[in-house]
Amino acid sequence: MDSNKVVKRLEREVLREYNVKKLRGKFRGVNLEGLLEEVEDEWGI
Repeated sequence: MDSNKVVKRLEREVLREYNVKKLRGKFRGVNLEGLLEEVEDEWGI
């Protein structure tokens, strides 16, 4: 097993988890269902 590949994969996983948590914090007080309905109406989806 190549240790560099393992390190790269771990870095990607950590960054992905960090970004997901950051986004959750940004949208904590937002009504996402209402926002999605507005987008659907606006874009005609």
